[in-house]
Amino acid sequence: MTARRLTWILAVLGVLLGFGHLAFLSAAPRWALDVLWFALSGVAFIATALLNVAALRAPADRLIRALAVGGDLVLAGFFAAAWLVLPAPQVIAGGLLFASLAALTATLRPRPV
Repeated sequence: MTARRLTWILAVLGVLLGFGHLAFLSAAPRWALDVLWFALSGVAFIATALLNVAALRAPADRLIRALAVGGDLVLAGFFAAAWLVLPAPQVIAGGLLFASLAALTATLRPRPV
């Protein structure tokens, strides 16, 4: 499996993780600050994963790649901070997902013509 394909797979998982967060909103008994944070984290997962897709489509664009890697590192950091509050396997998985995306996206190079 190539690094590009693995990046695609992880980006799709990031988008699915974000939509999973949004899907759980219907289970919330009422709107509260915790629910809002949960929803906006889902939006952040989707946006950051889509930045990785954009970096895959335009690997020569250093700005897009830098934004994708930066977003991935920020989310990986948030997952690390979340571990202090909620030490659960899904927190480790999310942190590893976005840390892996950061590493893979940082190494993207344009395809030879």
